[in-house]
Amino acid sequence: MILCLSGRLTSRVGYMLLYLLLIFWVVISCTSLNKNSESPVPAASQQMIVVISESFESSAARLYRYQRERDDDSWMLYAETITAIVGKKGMGWGRGLHTKEPLNGPVKREGDGKSPAGVFTLSTAFGFVEPQEMTALKMPYLHIREMVECVDDPNSVHYNSIVDREQVEEVDWQSSERMWRARTWYDQGVFVDHNYDPSEKGAGSCIFLHNWANPQDSTSGCTALDPWNMKDIIIWLDVSKFPVLVQLPEPVYAQLKVDWGLPDLPTDKPGQLKNEKQNMDNSSNRAAAIPQILKFRAVGNEPGWILELSAGDSISFVTDYGRNSYRFKTPRPDIDSESGQTVYRIDQEGRTFMLIIEAQPCRDSMSGQTFESQVTVIINGQKWMGCGKTLHE
Repeated sequence: MILCLSGRLTSRVGYMLLYLLLIFWVVISCTSLNKNSESPVPAASQQMIVVISESFESSAARLYRYQRERDDDSWMLYAETITAIVGKKGMGWGRGLHTKEPLNGPVKREGDGKSPAGVFTLSTAFGFVEPQEMTALKMPYLHIREMVECVDDPNSVHYNSIVDREQVEEVDWQSSERMWRARTWYDQGVFVDHNYDPSEKGAGSCIFLHNWANPQDSTSGCTALDPWNMKDIIIWLDVSKFPVLVQLPEPVYAQLKVDWGLPDLPTDKPGQLKNEKQNMDNSSNRAAAIPQILKFRAVGNEPGWILELSAGDSISFVTDYGRNSYRFKTPRPDIDSESGQTVYRIDQEGRTFMLIIEAQPCRDSMSGQTFESQVTVIINGQKWMGCGKTLHE
């Protein structure tokens, strides 16, 4: 675990080794990682998070997740559209994998209230939970403790770095993010590698994906979302799949889509689910056949698994960190109002599937958060247990 991201080599031998490694990396990058020289997205990347706003000035955003198996595969949508927020002043071109400012638009600067636009690697998760409890993660993990800070003072040698105040030789900064004091937002998150290695003085610092306090929240340059969705994303991310963040206003995304090899955006918007729920609630026949669970998601640990249920559509269950997956048509559930249980049973091609949702508080062992339901999944006698909640827009 590296707490200080601004470490420096202090010997000539170190500089020479760094130079040789850089040359090697450039050669490899040019020959194998990017087949399309116009695209800043590495060909080795198999996971992509796309954050879209309406304009450079808008703070409202939509978040999509995509994945692919190989560099010549098309990007496939992984999950439903998520509501997110970017900086309170919108976006400005940041420093990442892309060529700086490929199109007209504002440029990200320190303290401007803008989130960085462009393409960025995602390399490290962070949170308040003890590292030994984070067994489901497939990302490097930084444990947030009382003295861990992110330095946003451009005049500091630690600018745009995460440091432990007690482990640096000199505290030379006047301003920093005291992450320990902001648990609501920094309880869990992912570092966005903006303006990194090397950092440009004043180009923006301490950019994360993290929790929001509520949908009306605002940020100074980070991207925030519902804590449940944030946790789901952290579990999904896999550092071996070279995950990237593509963050752009929608008109700019449309202009760069072909050159950068970006995926098609879905036509659904956050909020459509709410409209669908209203329509369904107005239908007495439909309401009698299907419970109030219209969209439901559950997760568990050791090994990591994710379940997504859509009423009237399908149940998707992915376990062993994506190695095994199942999909079933959603059956009519059995509801026991006295016990608070909703049970889905399926017998299909010799496989028995049972999903039990109990209306009891459930504490997630990885994040420490409490959710509304205890969830049990049983397939041919094998059992998985975790926590879940109904998804509301």
